[in-house]
Amino acid sequence: MSLDPELSERVLTLPLPDRVELIRRLTDSLDPSDADPDAEALWDAEIRDRLARYDRGEVDSQDAFEALDEIRQALRGDGGR
Repeated sequence: MSLDPELSERVLTLPLPDRVELIRRLTDSLDPSDADPDAEALWDAEIRDRLARYDRGEVDSQDAFEALDEIRQALRGDGGR
């Protein structure tokens, strides 16, 4: 099966929230019996909680690229140096 190039292009031009919703629906369609009906609400609550802790200054943030570099270095075994 090949994807319709026009359809693919239209999907890629959708706004990010619409693409996220499409991904969620496609993923759920792969095996809907495994979908947890409470998962989305639980993740939403977790995200709100993490953002609130960040806003209150209870947690620090790190640049994603720096974090990935540290992970790569640790996996190579050079201790993050």
